[in-house]
Amino acid sequence: RPVEVQNRIFNRLFSTAEICNLNEFEFMKYSRSLKDYRDWHNTLNHAIEKETAKITRRISAKLRKEMREEGREEGRAEGRAEGEKYTQIETAKRMLEDDFSTELIAKFTGLSIDEIENLKTALQNKLG
Repeated sequence: RPVEVQNRIFNRLFSTAEICNLNEFEFMKYSRSLKDYRDWHNTLNHAIEKETAKITRRISAKLRKEMREEGREEGRAEGRAEGEKYTQIETAKRMLEDDFSTELIAKFTGLSIDEIENLKTALQNKLG
């Protein structure tokens, strides 16, 4: 066995032997001291666990709130993009009805020529 292990074993053995050699009064003091230490240790661990749980709940709540706000912002951005696209298409439809050229519609709406051609075809099929 390694020397460190032997030393730990012998230290433990000597500590146990010392406890066995205590008189009744000293043993009661030792037992009381050990109980106090264990009580203190358990109380401290309980307090740490309680505070850790409290901090974890706070962090979780804060993260959930941030995620909700981030989700709202993403939703708003998507809504704005959809609204902008809707406006472009509606403007292009009105311009097509007034016989504007495809290039002019593309210039003013920001739609591609292909999108305008597809829109033109859809409108003709709808009317046709």
